[in-house]
Amino acid sequence: MSVCLKNMEHAGAHDPARSIIETLALHGEHSGAGSGSEAWASGPSLRRVSPIDLQPLGVVRSASAEDCSRAIEQATTAFKAWRMVPAPRRGEVVRQIGEMLRRHKKELAEIISPVS
Repeated sequence: MSVCLKNMEHAGAHDPARSIIETLALHGEHSGAGSGSEAWASGPSLRRVSPIDLQPLGVVRSASAEDCSRAIEQATTAFKAWRMVPAPRRGEVVRQIGEMLRRHKKELAEIISPVS
């Protein structure tokens, strides 16, 4: 589960005093590659601003070819373990992710709406 979704689940995402950026821990620089349990990137930083008000949206450090290779290797290893999990359990995990996304659809929409 992503860090953002974990923060939404545990950090009081419905507290109106907190901005959506703080709630989802989207401030600061983020890595453009990762495995789900760790993130890394060694390329240049990409800064984006809102086309509406030119306010910063975020910074992502891009992934190098080596970063992408590392992500592919870790994904391949994870897949080998995941495919051994019984199908009903895998389905339950996917269902739980869907439930969490539905619970936080308003917050997720707030992120997408100003940019779209």
